[in-house]
Amino acid sequence: MAQTGRKIFVEHTPDVTTINLLDTQVLEQKEIQDLESAIMEVVQQSKRQLLVLDFGNIRFLSSSMLGLLVKVQKRLAEEKRSLELHNIKPDIMKVFKITKLDKLFVIKNKGG
Repeated sequence: MAQTGRKIFVEHTPDVTTINLLDTQVLEQKEIQDLESAIMEVVQQSKRQLLVLDFGNIRFLSSSMLGLLVKVQKRLAEEKRSLELHNIKPDIMKVFKITKLDKLFVIKNKGG
């Protein structure tokens, strides 16, 4: 386990790298840029097949954050790796459904 900055907490198992998003909201462009740097650094350093982004703490996010997720998905797909989004709250899940991004991402939520 390793802490990367204060925005994310990274855990590694033999097959999976999990990035826990620590903030409750990701709205400002500067926050998204910092988060992108931190996530892409983990993507580059960890060559595990599966990357999990855990949204358990996230209550609000901006459309720019959705763009970041698409960018991470594309980068991993280019490397024949997978991305899963975990623990997305119902209000945020609505945004994924409206934008049809629920079809692009593998989303796994506890209890359904």
